[in-house]
Amino acid sequence: MNGFSDMRWLLSNSVMVFSNVLYVLIMGRVLCNWLVGGSGSKIKEFFYVLTEPFLGPIRNMIGRSPLGGGMMLDFSPVIALFLIQLLRTIIINVIYSVF
Repeated sequence: MNGFSDMRWLLSNSVMVFSNVLYVLIMGRVLCNWLVGGSGSKIKEFFYVLTEPFLGPIRNMIGRSPLGGGMMLDFSPVIALFLIQLLRTIIINVIYSVF
């Protein structure tokens, strides 16, 4: 392998690993909200602390949109998972076009 393909491999795999970890954390948060009762759970707090920096801004944008006023369900995880997939595809395509 030459230097460019090594760099391309490293960058694309880093993006894949980061996006997969974030995906698993968001899914873990969703499952904990459904399955784990109470607000004092350490596992719920773990997932909340790690995912709120990503989900909070999305939730705020939804709340300010015409759709978000009285929604009873939090759709921010669904939108975040979609955005993760979209951004991962775009970033990896850019990496492969540059290197």
